[in-house]
Amino acid sequence: MSFVIARQHDVKARTLLAASFFLATSCAAADPSLKIEAFAVPTPMGDVYSIAAGDNGDMWFVETTGDKVGKISPSGVFTEFPIPADSGLSDPIAIGKGADGRMWFTTLDTTIGAVTANGAFQKVGLSSFVVSYIEPITSGSDNRLYFVDAHGNIGAITTAGVTSDYSIPTSNAEVSAIASGPDANIWFAEFSGNSIGRMTVSGSFAEFPLPIAQSQPSAITTGPDGNLWFIENRCPACEIDAPDSIQVIGRITPSGTITEFEVPSTKGKAFFDTRGGIVTGPDGALWFTEPVNNRIGRISTSGTISEFDMPAPDGAVPR
Repeated sequence: MSFVIARQHDVKARTLLAASFFLATSCAAADPSLKIEAFAVPTPMGDVYSIAAGDNGDMWFVETTGDKVGKISPSGVFTEFPIPADSGLSDPIAIGKGADGRMWFTTLDTTIGAVTANGAFQKVGLSSFVVSYIEPITSGSDNRLYFVDAHGNIGAITTAGVTSDYSIPTSNAEVSAIASGPDANIWFAEFSGNSIGRMTVSGSFAEFPLPIAQSQPSAITTGPDGNLWFIENRCPACEIDAPDSIQVIGRITPSGTITEFEVPSTKGKAFFDTRGGIVTGPDGALWFTEPVNNRIGRISTSGTISEFDMPAPDGAVPR
């Protein structure tokens, strides 16, 4: 079972939902047993921005305006941990699992924290640079945690709180996503740089330009086939509902070979502010969000795409 967060856009109350996918490992695109179920996060207007897998099948998330870190069990039971006022932490924004078993998170006030499964918080590091407030944090092969700072550089922190900063070769690349790759390297998407990047844990970079300009990659994950998979918000004109805009699922091998698969139903709908997410499912396929269609998509490693409507209320957008 895996979870994603869908955001309800409402001027009065932005209700956040957790949607769970019940998937058999052998499910086919038309499998009628597939079910999407939505769960309302207990704290209203908590503003969930990030979700990551923890232990025991739990999915962890942060509530930025709610100043909480929460988790949901495979059966749909929520537990929320308010961040103590005296912890030196506030406004959590991105979360990921560390090598020490704790869940690590970045915050709007540029601190980095960790929380145990029982809700014990620790302020682990105050970076010497500005931590980005929209990007994920991921565990590397060297047991450090990697994240993106507000200048678009790659940051790393040890579980003891020692931070390092690595400058990406392309200036103003606007790194929008980061993931630990199957080759023990760190991979990232350059939204404005129009490239997929790779960094060794020692800080050596390689960048792979996307074939089409303004493809705007915005999410990346390791796939079950040993490649990296990512989302493009291709928008050559960068206008809302531009006729040539489209969401694209990309694949890149560890050596840098790129293959792209268009999502036909998003043609003329995708634009720069509809960034989606992508993750490997338990069925050996990749699952992704379609914000412009209010759908969840599935792509096999061979490139076959299926789509499923969200059961969320009108205005909910899966992110």
